[in-house]
Amino acid sequence: MPGESLGAILKLAAAKEAAAQEFYRKLKEKVRNRSVQQLIDDMIAEEEKHRQVLERTSPDDVLAGTTAPVEDFGISEYLEEPEEKADMSVQEILVVAMKREERSVAMYTLFAEKFSSEKYRSLFLTMANEEKKHKATLEKVYDDKIYQEN
Repeated sequence: MPGESLGAILKLAAAKEAAAQEFYRKLKEKVRNRSVQQLIDDMIAEEEKHRQVLERTSPDDVLAGTTAPVEDFGISEYLEEPEEKADMSVQEILVVAMKREERSVAMYTLFAEKFSSEKYRSLFLTMANEEKKHKATLEKVYDDKIYQEN
C-alpha cells in the first residue's frame, strides 16, 4: 500500500478489531434480550480471535486464507444507521452492529485491493470474508427477530 507498510496496516487492523470488541461490550450494556446478549458475546469472541490473528501475523509469515462465499442478505444496505443512545431497541442495536460490520468488510476489501502480493491480498480478503459472516449472522437475527415479528 503506497506510503504504508504491511506491518502498519496489520497494526491498524488489529486496533480496529480491539475497537470492535469494545463497541460490542458497550452495546451489550444496552441489551435486555438474552439471545441478543449471547449473540453479542459471540461477536466479542470472534473479534478477539481476529485481533489475535492480526497481532501474531508478521509480513514475513502471512499465510493464504480461505474465502468461501458467504450469503449476503443485503438487509443492512437498505437501513439507515440510528444514533447510538442509552435506550436502544433490539432493532436499533442490530442495525448499528450490521452497519459496523459493513464498514469492516469495506476496510478489509480496500486493504486487499492495495496489495499486489497474492498472499497479502488473500489475508485481507479472508478477513473481509470473516466480517461478511458477522454481517450475515446479524442480518439473519434481524430477519428472525424484526421482520418475522412485524
